[in-house]
Amino acid sequence: MTCFGIVLWVFSRPWSTRTQLLPIYRFGKSPPDIAAKLWKEMVGFCEEAINALWKLKNLYSGCGTPELYDLALDYRQQAEERYRENLEDSQCQTPIPKGLFPNPN
Repeated sequence: MTCFGIVLWVFSRPWSTRTQLLPIYRFGKSPPDIAAKLWKEMVGFCEEAINALWKLKNLYSGCGTPELYDLALDYRQQAEERYRENLEDSQCQTPIPKGLFPNPN
């Protein structure tokens, strides 16, 4: 497999998943628990890419693998933040206390 082929293989899954997750993050149409599950999956994809690139970044340093490694780290960090935010939102589904807002009647 060529260097370019390796780079394409490593990022084919995370990029595809990232594209699928962007609408969920942008428009917030999915419930937080479902979005959290998807972002957790994205973290896993990023971990796979990071593990593969860690081994390759020194071997093929001239073809952009160090930069892709850094990009994968950035993606993982962002996915982890979105996972935590959605997880927190899903766990904070408490009813509104009576008397907090004026009665509309």
